[in-house]
Amino acid sequence: MSKATITILCPSGHRRKVQMTPNSNLLQALEDMCNQEKLDSSEWGLIHQRKKCDLTVPWRLASIPTNALLEMYKLEERRPTSDVTVQLQIPDNSRYTGNFNPSITLQEMLDWYRNQSERWTLMKLMHDREFCLLYPMKVFGEKNNMFRN
Repeated sequence: MSKATITILCPSGHRRKVQMTPNSNLLQALEDMCNQEKLDSSEWGLIHQRKKCDLTVPWRLASIPTNALLEMYKLEERRPTSDVTVQLQIPDNSRYTGNFNPSITLQEMLDWYRNQSERWTLMKLMHDREFCLLYPMKVFGEKNNMFRN
């Protein structure tokens, strides 16, 4: 996948470049910038040519050209966070659904599923490592070590 670059003008005056793939969303770029600037990403948004950007759509659908300059602006209200629904499918093809706060870790989520499901607890996955498929990426791991594919 080809990568394009956009520039984000931070409140501190720094111009920071971000590599974007066609499926990257602007929210991830904003969160990365806020982490570098030590800011809370739920309090900031992005503007391109005096228009507020939709942070949820993929970059290729946001009508923002390569090498564009985006500016961070302070939101009047914090961006609300809502629970996400996660469905877990185990090797016997049964599925378990749960609602989680976006800040929860993958390990905490798996622990919650283990406590909810007798079948999950009894199976112990019959393998030495856990496997989880996250759209659009796969995450493999052994307890605290997670690697992406």
